[in-house]
Amino acid sequence: MALIGGLSTGTTSLYGTGLDFSSIFVRRHGYYDVEDLQVFNQGRQGGRYWYSRGINWRAMAAWIPATALGLLTANTPVIVGPLHGIAGGIDISLVCTLCTAAVAYPVLTRIFPEPPEVFGPTVARSPAEVAEA
Repeated sequence: MALIGGLSTGTTSLYGTGLDFSSIFVRRHGYYDVEDLQVFNQGRQGGRYWYSRGINWRAMAAWIPATALGLLTANTPVIVGPLHGIAGGIDISLVCTLCTAAVAYPVLTRIFPEPPEVFGPTVARSPAEVAEA
């Protein structure tokens, strides 16, 4: 119970921190379909961010190996992975997970680009059209 509770609290905190950080420092694309962001909350299906039956396969394809590598390199009182000694006994599971996902997701989105409707009207325009506006 403590592990699951801690994971859910930590995930929520990390998500909120990421949103705060990206709204202050990182240029976001400037367009979000607010109605389509609420699809799951409203019990609907479909929309701009629904991807393939509600699953973003690019994200899953980055998350699965990142999580597996994290579990393999874990060295905690609860989980000890088979590669736990790779850094002299230091738990590098979080670093391995974050770095793997940070490399894999951009590579996957370059190989398998996001559908154009995800970006909205301002990003889909060409630089010449933006200059004219």
